[in-house]
Amino acid sequence: MRPHRFRQNAGNPVAIATFGSAVAADDLIIAGIDFGYTGVPPTLTGITDSLGDTYAFVGPFDGTVGSSVPTRLYIAYAIIAESGTATVQATLDSASTAFFELRIHEYASTALADPFDSAGGSAGTNAGSDSANGLATTTEPNELIFAMAIDDVVTVGTGFTTRGPDFYDLTEDMIAPTSAVYEVVATTTGEWVLANAVFRGR
Repeated sequence: MRPHRFRQNAGNPVAIATFGSAVAADDLIIAGIDFGYTGVPPTLTGITDSLGDTYAFVGPFDGTVGSSVPTRLYIAYAIIAESGTATVQATLDSASTAFFELRIHEYASTALADPFDSAGGSAGTNAGSDSANGLATTTEPNELIFAMAIDDVVTVGTGFTTRGPDFYDLTEDMIAPTSAVYEVVATTTGEWVLANAVFRGR
């Protein structure tokens, strides 16, 4: 897994992030997107990159964070067609009124065709160790479970590896050894939203 880069854009319908070095053909880019809003929530209308890759996304996953700020999450993904410097752009149909964050990650050794398996989301107000929790279903051995948790302060859950603790939020992952239903967890201090996506290996 390659380190991710992200940018926060509040009050802007576009978020842009660039990897620090070239990405590799046939790797998987996973983008975690979250934003806060008031009134009618913006909709993710598209995600593109400078290499011309085609993205699909799952979501929205909804909840509240902080002082009950309505928050929406998406997880987007694409197989990289060719190596090169990749700048990723996420676009909303209207500007976010609170925060707008884009986190990008590069993974090797995922399936080259139809890598996506399943997704899930949850939200809550409880706090404590592994208090944010959801379920992820794998259908093959050694699948990647990618998760993103949004809260005022959030840290990695049991069994997962931290990938991006930015703005007190978190992306994390694990390789699930067998086909099963796994609990996706993170440690939070208050209101939270959690989303996960499962990807097949090669």
